[in-house]
Amino acid sequence: MNNEGMAEVMDVLRRKDNFLLTAHVNPEGDSIGSQLALFHTLKKLGKKAVMVNHDRVPENLVFLPGSSEIKSELPFGFKAGTAVVLDCPVLERAGTVAGHINEIDEIVNIDHHISNEYFGDVNWVDAGASSVGEMLYRLTREMGIGVEKDAAMAIYAAIV
Repeated sequence: MNNEGMAEVMDVLRRKDNFLLTAHVNPEGDSIGSQLALFHTLKKLGKKAVMVNHDRVPENLVFLPGSSEIKSELPFGFKAGTAVVLDCPVLERAGTVAGHINEIDEIVNIDHHISNEYFGDVNWVDAGASSVGEMLYRLTREMGIGVEKDAAMAIYAAIV
């Protein structure tokens, strides 16, 4: 378990207010579940977050609370101060969303792939973790944030 970088991630989540959350192309349980878990956590903290992906939510994951909030384009007029890229070892794997991320002041990279290129301004990479969902569970516990039902379902889907 590698928590190096977790403290910096917690600092950004506490300090910043407007977040763009994204994950890799052809998303699966970990990428969608991780986005949703962080989305629910940020909402609980009173933050504004939008989720934008290159591809649609797979049909087998649309049951997850909040999945309909994942968009294919940035909402008109939304200005993110921070991008959080989840489950993505290289920024280019975010597909078309990578172009928007390059225009954002701060990039947070949370990933569990050993091949991660540490492309963020803040990087938390734990190649020993089963999933980014596992990492986010540890993050919420460390921050002292209770995991409510919607976030718990997303974390479960990410880990499974």
